[in-house]
Amino acid sequence: MAAISFTTMITSMCFIQQGDNVASASSQNTTTITSDNHTTTMVPNQNTVTGQLIYEAHGKIVAQKVINSGKTDGAKIQVSYSGSGKFTSGLNVKELWTFVNTHRLDGVIQGVGQGIIKTIDNKEIAIATGYGRGFTGVGGKIIYPTAQLYSTNSNGRLAFLSEVVGFSHWQVDNSGNYSYRMWEFK
Repeated sequence: MAAISFTTMITSMCFIQQGDNVASASSQNTTTITSDNHTTTMVPNQNTVTGQLIYEAHGKIVAQKVINSGKTDGAKIQVSYSGSGKFTSGLNVKELWTFVNTHRLDGVIQGVGQGIIKTIDNKEIAIATGYGRGFTGVGGKIIYPTAQLYSTNSNGRLAFLSEVVGFSHWQVDNSGNYSYRMWEFK
């Protein structure tokens, strides 16, 4: 991953959509991005992350559980999502995610999640870990950029995921519907 550290990418990531197929996160000097009335200032490290759109998914929250409701650091909520997705190669999959999100008192939502992607015929799987940091946008919609790391023993259609670091832009509405697009880190 060249000169940029993964920790730096996660703690300073933010997406700027450039057309339908490319996203980038930039932190040359200090970059400030405003989206849905939320401002994110990125840590300067003089690196740019770009990638091509490779995946789109949608689904629904299927379970939620309050883990704790700390008075000083916010509430921790476990959220499980179930849905389907399609890679730009045309491969359709099913997915299941569980994130533990900390809803901080300053409005920031930080989370770590575990996921699984399965081919429709259930013959291949890939597991994933997601790291995100988001906020509540207009109308209560949650906007949640994430970094996703994959692992698989597949030597078939999902084998390429062993090499993928994905950056996603999740949205979750008030009815519990989610959607996201994922770009492969280049």
